[in-house]
Amino acid sequence: MRTLTKLAFALALTVAASVEIVAQPNTDLAGSYVIRFEFGGAEIILKKNGTFTAASGGCTDVSTQSGPYTVSNSTIRFTTLKLTQRSFSDNKEHDLTKRK
Repeated sequence: MRTLTKLAFALALTVAASVEIVAQPNTDLAGSYVIRFEFGGAEIILKKNGTFTAASGGCTDVSTQSGPYTVSNSTIRFTTLKLTQRSFSDNKEHDLTKRK
């Protein structure tokens, strides 16, 4: 039991001592990035305020997603808060992030 208490204390101390580095949006990356192919394409827009909007489409539908992004250690991390899909056949937008 005493070993378990020491282990729990060491774990708590390690967690308390560790510091999380909060990633900041990189305004140098702000802009629009586009890729096109024969039957569709994709675009991602990085905004200076740290949010993004991405859209990709093909012959039958278009998907869009949006949310915040961060840059840390030369890696961009996207957090999708909203995801929608629109089919060209019914032309209705469906929010895929809504709970039913």
